Amino acid sequence: MRRSWARRAQIPLRKVCMRWLTKLQLRFRSIFQRDAVEGDLDDELTFHVEAQIAQNVASGMTGEEARYSTLRGMGSVTQVAEQCREARNVDLLETTWYDLRFGARTLAKNRAFTAVAVLTLAVGIGFNTFSFSAVNALLFGGLPVKDPDRLVLGEALREGFDPGGTSLLEYAALRNEQKAFASSALSIDRSFLLRGNTEAEEVHAAAISPAFFETLGTAPILGRSLSLEESRAGAPAVVLLSYGFWQRRFGGDANAIGQSLDLDGRSYTIIGVMPRGFDYPTLTQAWVPLDLDPEAAPMPQRITHAYIFVGRLQNGVSRHQAEQDVRDVAGRLARQFPQTERGWSYGLLTMRQWSIGDDDGRVTRAIVALVLAIGLLLLICCVNIASLLLVRGVIREGELAVRAALGASSRRIAQQLLTEGAMLSVCGGIVGLLVAWGMRPLFRMLNPIQPHSFGQIVNDFRIDGRVLAFCLGVSILSGLIFSLLPTLKLVKLRNLSAMLRQREQRAAGVAARRGWLSALVVAEIAIAVSLSFGGALLTKSFYRLSGLYLGFRPEHLLTLQLPLSVTEYPQQSQKMAFLDRVLDRVRTLPGVESAGVTTFLPMQDFSSDTVFTVEGHPPRNRSDVPIAALRHVSAGYAETLGLTLLNGRMITNQDRAATLPVAVISEEMARQSFGNEDPIGKRLRRGRQQDTSYPWLVVVGVVKDAKEDRLNFRIARPVLYIPNTQRTNPPSGTLMGLVVRTTSEPSLTINAVRASIHDINPFQPVIKVSSMEAMLNSVLSADRFSARVMAMLAAVGLFLAAIGLYGVIAYSVTQRTGEIGLRMALGAQPWSVIALIARESGMLGALGLALSLPLIFAVARLLKSVLFSVSAGDPAILLGIILGLILVTLIASFAPIMRALRLDPLRSLRCE
Repeated sequence: MRRSWARRAQIPLRKVCMRWLTKLQLRFRSIFQRDAVEGDLDDELTFHVEAQIAQNVASGMTGEEARYSTLRGMGSVTQVAEQCREARNVDLLETTWYDLRFGARTLAKNRAFTAVAVLTLAVGIGFNTFSFSAVNALLFGGLPVKDPDRLVLGEALREGFDPGGTSLLEYAALRNEQKAFASSALSIDRSFLLRGNTEAEEVHAAAISPAFFETLGTAPILGRSLSLEESRAGAPAVVLLSYGFWQRRFGGDANAIGQSLDLDGRSYTIIGVMPRGFDYPTLTQAWVPLDLDPEAAPMPQRITHAYIFVGRLQNGVSRHQAEQDVRDVAGRLARQFPQTERGWSYGLLTMRQWSIGDDDGRVTRAIVALVLAIGLLLLICCVNIASLLLVRGVIREGELAVRAALGASSRRIAQQLLTEGAMLSVCGGIVGLLVAWGMRPLFRMLNPIQPHSFGQIVNDFRIDGRVLAFCLGVSILSGLIFSLLPTLKLVKLRNLSAMLRQREQRAAGVAARRGWLSALVVAEIAIAVSLSFGGALLTKSFYRLSGLYLGFRPEHLLTLQLPLSVTEYPQQSQKMAFLDRVLDRVRTLPGVESAGVTTFLPMQDFSSDTVFTVEGHPPRNRSDVPIAALRHVSAGYAETLGLTLLNGRMITNQDRAATLPVAVISEEMARQSFGNEDPIGKRLRRGRQQDTSYPWLVVVGVVKDAKEDRLNFRIARPVLYIPNTQRTNPPSGTLMGLVVRTTSEPSLTINAVRASIHDINPFQPVIKVSSMEAMLNSVLSADRFSARVMAMLAAVGLFLAAIGLYGVIAYSVTQRTGEIGLRMALGAQPWSVIALIARESGMLGALGLALSLPLIFAVARLLKSVLFSVSAGDPAILLGIILGLILVTLIASFAPIMRALRLDPLRSLRCE
């Protein structure tokens, strides 16, 4: 290309090279011998001036006339010198250094502006960087399985029931009849006791079908996977360990492979170690084969919804298509097995939803709402920084015009403004990165995510470089664009003298000049108002939830869990004997008021439901099946928890296996089952009408509704309390909860309770020790997180809107100095000046409020599903938002009003 250019210009290549060498030599000399080059430039300009003067004198002019004529002809000598410097193309580094120093001095001189601008950028960059990084980890982060977005989990659904696991009946049908899954597997949670020298350790395990690891697309990092033969009855017992358990138990020793592990008294051979972070399905530490034939199992076992189904979708099959397929399977089962399957449906849950414990999608919706809110905050920050820079640019018009009049080119001024904008952006980016980094411990403290699995990965929030670059880029771009506007105005307005005059004539055309600025601030106010509305809704919802009547007393209540060994307590009577001894010992401890045991502690992660039949009250429709939460409890449990007895009596020590089967029901269950009848003495039974495997239970008491169910914390569910001593068909393993009411802080009693249990059985594990208040806090963690974050975003948004509004009003007062001075000189009272400014700020606030109405409507619809006992159009919140906006408007207008009142009319008129 260069040869073509030289050939077209008919310039010999040698001359071209010499020209480039000469320029290069000049540029090096300009950099390293600047004083000499500047001296040469001055000498050359002086020579040209004097030569022209001499030529003019020779043409007949006087000396004075010749000098003026020469200077008029050349124009500004300073401008000519500047053009010569620019022609060298070597002043970029030099001028950049000058611009940096000048920019630093300018920003340091305007400390308030600099601090607000940097803080605004930091808030926008920091909040968005961290929030999008967290969302990336939660919703899009890599899980230690192959292509996790193609993995789905099955859940049985029925009106009134919590979503349940998959039954063997459903698994066999899914495996054999539909083609939506490339592979599928089944697992069930298990719990083993690993006995050591001291207290036995509970090991969270899972029994898995042969295709489990293949379906998930993962493999052991050490050893091997399960073989098909090892999943058959009579095969040697083998186990795979999680990475964390292997590290903790064996110190990461590869020789652990082949060693034996004593689980529940049986020796298991270790055959492999799974990758770091893999703990599917439920914080699992060990995996053992599932010895089960779905088609050959007895019917009661086949219809139990106790297993976890995982399937990998076929290529080209969407989740919705697979859901339709599994519903068809559920429909066929309902027709084939109407006694047990009628009314049941089937749904699919993504692996990612399962991993973050988001069974009902509320967490995802809350995260999306927060991300949108934080994105709006970034928009506010961009608008705010733009308005700040625009106001500052307008204020500096005079300075820029003077610089232009003295010879500075538009490119030179633009470079200076861009340098200052870039300096602000870089400072904001650095502080924003610190903000994002500092939010990590805060987020961990408020973290609403309680994962079922992969917790180490989904809670590992790292600052995402791509997100940081995006937020920084958006902020820098907005800063640079609006930094350049004053330069564009200079270019547009070429008559600098007119501009200089216009600088003093502030009253002329004020409305038109600040229209764009007012539009930005109105948009900013609208976004801030919608954020405030969302924050107020969530905050009110959270306080309604936290103040909800529980039906029991959570204070001074200690809870813990006792996993009972199947090998140590094979019979129900042995379990009861152990629990009775524990209760007897604990109740005699100092500081203990009462104690009781239950199969499901209040606010536990999972619960149990049961179908029941009321004697003499058949369901109106055949498909209606009464459902209640089921709890087997000991005598003293209800009293310890603080349940209120409404009628009859509580469960007592006289309710034993050999006595009349009895039950205590909740107020809601009494209402649904017996209406206005007195339920005491009436009978009900677990199971359906035709199911006679459970005995009739005589209702002996009714208690007030209590919020014991974690998943149904917001509603009153019917609850059935049955004496633990009259429990039928106990599961092979039993996890019992112990509740202890203390007279002081529960933590002071933990050691004594633990010692009492170990006095009875030194190897008995005691796990998940907590106060009831701590458990309640964990239940409300997601609502608390959303409320606090949204409230914080709303406060920051309003603060930024106030700054933006202040900028516009301050700019308006500056531009209308002459007008205000003239009004005051003609006798205007201070209140009229106040009204003049307040009317303008009030108009901006009103327009912002009007513009926010569609956004408020959208926010209300988005948050409707996560609100509790709060209307999405709560009038009190709307009124509070309006009053808050008025307050913000007054605060933002205060300083400009005071400045206007302090104006000297005579001085203002002189400016005019």
